[in-house]
Amino acid sequence: TLQADIGLAVALLLQGKKQEALEKARSILEYRREEGRVWNAIAYAERALGHTDEAKAAFESAAQLEPWNRDAYNGLVSLAQTRKDWNGAIDAERHIVRLEPENVAAWLGLSELYLASGRYERALKSAEKAFEISPTNGDALLLKGCALYALKRLSDATEALKSGLDLKPLRPSLGWGWLGDIYNDMRLYPEAIYAFREALKVTPKDPSLRGRLGIALKDDLQLEEAL
Repeated sequence: TLQADIGLAVALLLQGKKQEALEKARSILEYRREEGRVWNAIAYAERALGHTDEAKAAFESAAQLEPWNRDAYNGLVSLAQTRKDWNGAIDAERHIVRLEPENVAAWLGLSELYLASGRYERALKSAEKAFEISPTNGDALLLKGCALYALKRLSDATEALKSGLDLKPLRPSLGWGWLGDIYNDMRLYPEAIYAFREALKVTPKDPSLRGRLGIALKDDLQLEEAL
């Protein structure tokens, strides 16, 4: 049956048998070319084999056959991010938002993609939409703060980041890191040092945070610690 054949392809992929998984998934096309799940299975196998163009084409086939197929759009987002194709990733993420307008994670993902592409006003609006849907979501406020920082609205950014951190976000190190960057820009070095150290409590091996902490310590003339 269709479900059994798709399940076998997925199981082979999970076992690391990538080529066998691809062959099994492609064999299903002989009798069910119009099934989006089949194209998704092909796409995942192609991606596992490093065939990004083929994976993209398969995800696109799934999306064309089933415009409601969120897995296909998630796959397109992931592939586009790998290539740093921000416009492609944004286009796919916007499809997900249209499919599920109350999906907070999708709005957060869209905000991050807009940030990566330098479209800060849109990043801000997407983060605000996420917070509107879920007023206790700290990560939405962190992304809002990052967008405000990019727009040079430092006071508003600081307030958003602090509020976001109070709500216990999933990724507090990002908020503390951005807060440290703002304080460093404002030459409030002790505050920047504190923020970077808080971030490092969460992700102690992050080389970017260690580098930024070192710069703040140097600028605060704590040279030995900076070294």
